[in-house]
Amino acid sequence: MCGILTAFEAMDVYVLGVIISPLTTGLGVSLATFGIVFTFQAIGQIAGTYFIAPLADKVGRRPVILYCTLGFGIMTISSAASPNLQIFILQRIVAFFLIGGAVPNLFAIASEFGARKRRHRNTLIIGSFHGIGAGLAFIVGGLLLDFGWRAPLLACGVLTLISLALAFFFMPESMRFLLTKPEREDQLRKLVQVIDASVNFSSIKAPAGRNSDGQARCLQPIQPRTYANNALTVDHRSADYLHDRSGCTMDSNLFEHLWRCGS
Repeated sequence: MCGILTAFEAMDVYVLGVIISPLTTGLGVSLATFGIVFTFQAIGQIAGTYFIAPLADKVGRRPVILYCTLGFGIMTISSAASPNLQIFILQRIVAFFLIGGAVPNLFAIASEFGARKRRHRNTLIIGSFHGIGAGLAFIVGGLLLDFGWRAPLLACGVLTLISLALAFFFMPESMRFLLTKPEREDQLRKLVQVIDASVNFSSIKAPAGRNSDGQARCLQPIQPRTYANNALTVDHRSADYLHDRSGCTMDSNLFEHLWRCGS
C-alpha cells in the first residue's frame, strides 16, 4: 500500500515534465520563467518534511499520510484549473508541502513493518515504486496530452485520490506509535493478530505517564511468555538487551518492531 501511494504521488510530481511545453504556452510564460515552479516545489517539499512529517510522532503515521495525500490530490486537481503562473505556483507549493509530510512517513511505516534483515529491502522497494510513478507519468501524460495540458494533471489527481481510498481501508497504523498509546491497545492487539493469529497478547498491559526524558513509555509485559515459536519473547530481563532513550527494547526476530520495556 505504501508503494502504491508513493507511485501515484511520484506520478503527480513528474507529469510536469511531460506537459511542460503546452503548459507554458497555456499559461503564457516562457520555459525559462516556468523553471521557478520547480524551485518552489522543492522549497515546499523541504518545508513539509520538517514541519508536517514529525507530527506523525504525536498523531500517528496513518493520519498524516492520509490527510497529506488527500490534500495533495486535491491541489493537483485544482492546478489543472490554474488561470495563470502565480496561482499555479501557489498550488504547487501547497501540494509539495503536503507531499513532503507524506513521503517520509511512507518510507518509515514500510520499514517498521519489516524484520531487521528486511528493512533495507522494504526501503528499496518503496524507492522503486517512486521510479514506477515516474514511468506512469509519461504514460498518462502521453495518452492524455492530446486533450490539453489540464487533462494529465486532472487524471493524476484523481488517481491519487483513488489510491487514498485504498489506503484508508488497507493501510494500518504504525505499531511503534500504537505501543506508545495505551488507550489504543485494542487496535494494537488486532493488528498483531492479523500478522500472526497465534500470538496471545493477554499478558500485555499499558503503563501510565512518561519517562524522565519526556519520551512516551510503551506497553509493558507483566509476565514472562513466549509466542509464535519463539518469534516473540516477552520477559523482564532487560540486561540482555540494548535500550533506546525511552527505556524500551526491540525483539530481533519476527516481532522486532514490538517494543519491550525493561524493568
